[in-house]
Amino acid sequence: EPDPSFQPVFEQTDGGSVQVMVRCPDGAILVAGRFTALGASGQGSVARFNPDGSLDTTYVTPIVSGGDIFALAPLPAGYVLVGGSFTSADGKPGKGLIRLLPTGALDSTWHPDVGDAPEVKRLALQSTGRILVGDAALYAGGIYRLFSDGSRDDSFVSPGHGYASSGFAVLPDDRIVYLGNPSRLTADGEPDPTPDAPPAYYGRVTAFAHCPDGK
Repeated sequence: EPDPSFQPVFEQTDGGSVQVMVRCPDGAILVAGRFTALGASGQGSVARFNPDGSLDTTYVTPIVSGGDIFALAPLPAGYVLVGGSFTSADGKPGKGLIRLLPTGALDSTWHPDVGDAPEVKRLALQSTGRILVGDAALYAGGIYRLFSDGSRDDSFVSPGHGYASSGFAVLPDDRIVYLGNPSRLTADGEPDPTPDAPPAYYGRVTAFAHCPDGK
């Protein structure tokens, strides 16, 4: 049944749509998509809702252009990663991946190594603070890893598979399950040698999630 205590105010005054939604550790909810305003508030391309569904009007983010937002990843201390196919944020260079400050403003000091024309479909964090990036612009689609400062971690072995860019999830021990064969990787991207690896996945999978009970 619908929860009557949760009453989100989501009135888009400029049309558009929501592309992605994620829950933050503090219970707040981030949404992003093809919009620049909610109700009477100009929120940018990412908006934050309080746990009760009310809009956090103090959280004002940059407006991205040149493409869409496909991924959000909350970071420690209130920072947020925003991934997609966009080319700029508030008119400043920001190809495919940007970081927001706890206030929602663009972090202009963070310059990730994502190439010239990324299409970031998925973001996930490992316990080390390193960032897994699913980039559909890679040959055949694939995953690479960044350090927290945005530099490329070349020790990570990227699996080359057509759907790996969007279909993967990080397990509590930092291993990775993804759409491909083999279907589970070590924390550094190598095929997982353990005998209990799940069967290979094929077909059209658009999302992966790991449940608290391990499923």
